Amino acid sequence: MIRFDQPTAYTLSREEVLQIKNRVRYLRERKGWTQQELSDRTGISRPNISNYERGAPIGPGLQKKLAQALGVGIGELFDEMRPMAMESDRQLVGVPFLGRIVASPDGKEYFDGDVPEGATVPFFKNHGSFFALEVENDSLINAQPEEIYPGDICIFDSNRQPRNGDIVAVQFIQNNQRTVKLLFHNGTNEIELRSANKFRNYPSLRVRKDEVNSFGVYVGKIKISDDMKRQYGLRR
Repeated sequence: MIRFDQPTAYTLSREEVLQIKNRVRYLRERKGWTQQELSDRTGISRPNISNYERGAPIGPGLQKKLAQALGVGIGELFDEMRPMAMESDRQLVGVPFLGRIVASPDGKEYFDGDVPEGATVPFFKNHGSFFALEVENDSLINAQPEEIYPGDICIFDSNRQPRNGDIVAVQFIQNNQRTVKLLFHNGTNEIELRSANKFRNYPSLRVRKDEVNSFGVYVGKIKISDDMKRQYGLRR
């Protein structure tokens, strides 16, 4: 069942800064971004990004901007102090491919789980329990911190707890259907699953927490060609 963690921001001590000063750089490089690209996504100047990666203090408001841009919770970026995984610790593994989130001609969404048994996609991982879904609709093309386009294969971590504003893959208990949306909650028993497309007026879906299972929190996407999708058994 879903557990919701509301991230909070706070000022770091000097000791904490020394422990995490390279974590911003690690997460930035894992995204494949330059300091300028991270600057463009956060509105924080590139010199300040460089200063933070060398251990300069980071104010509470900027903590939130950095965490959102890097696709992690503030707790993961700053307060858990977990040892950073080195490149040598990362493994290229086959992440289970579960199917596709498809938009029909009338705009309604459905889950297509007709994929070959044992189908996987390659993904470098450290720790977590990952699965992959191909998103074949445009409901998240304006999502933050990362836009998702039709045909993107998205990776989700089923061990990570969803936070307010996360991109999540949700499985509905009643009909076993799945969707990928932005998740929001206000502390009640109801959650809201939203589209992020600014150009199409997709309705939000409001459901009770006990009607869904948390199926995974978005951690990134991979780009592979249609030929590679056929090679991996994702296309017939």
